[in-house]
Amino acid sequence: MILGWVLLGYGIYKLLSQEIKEKVQREEEKIEEEIAEFKVRYVESKIELDRRIQDAKRNINFQNCIDAHYQSMMTSNIAYGILDREQRLKGIYYNGIKDIDTKITNTKKERDKYKAHTSEREEKHKEMQSGIDLKNGILAHLKIHSDKSKEILLDVKELNNKTRDLKFLIRDNFGQKGLEWFNRLEERTNNRKRS
Repeated sequence: MILGWVLLGYGIYKLLSQEIKEKVQREEEKIEEEIAEFKVRYVESKIELDRRIQDAKRNINFQNCIDAHYQSMMTSNIAYGILDREQRLKGIYYNGIKDIDTKITNTKKERDKYKAHTSEREEKHKEMQSGIDLKNGILAHLKIHSDKSKEILLDVKELNNKTRDLKFLIRDNFGQKGLEWFNRLEERTNNRKRS
């Protein structure tokens, strides 16, 4: 939300269209909602996976184990959706930065037409500084998003490792039905990779 405050603070220096501002705000809100949902499901999946890994080691609750595997995969899919949305949002930010850089360059050229210490030159200088401040605010916001993305990637990596462990435990500890389930899962995975 830092970007929102920066954009509001520089109403005079309108570099981004209202449509882009609204789109960024909608994307931000959606990402925050998805992150909150992911965090809840991540904790639940982690607990359930730990429980089902113990069940699989003792060869009990086959259906609960495969259900936990499925739920963990769905939770990871939420994370991947968040990361995709973050990438799209970063594209919007980078396009905004490019627009800001163009505006700063044009404003600098206009400023340089005026003699030193004239009010017009000072006004152009203030516009340039507003653009630079706006750009720095966007870059700071991008850093926050990058940090969130890294955190989500670490969480999903941990979840995927536990999911993989459970998958192999199901294969190894549930006899023929575990092996058949594993083979069907691998076949579906390979088919998705090919298409």
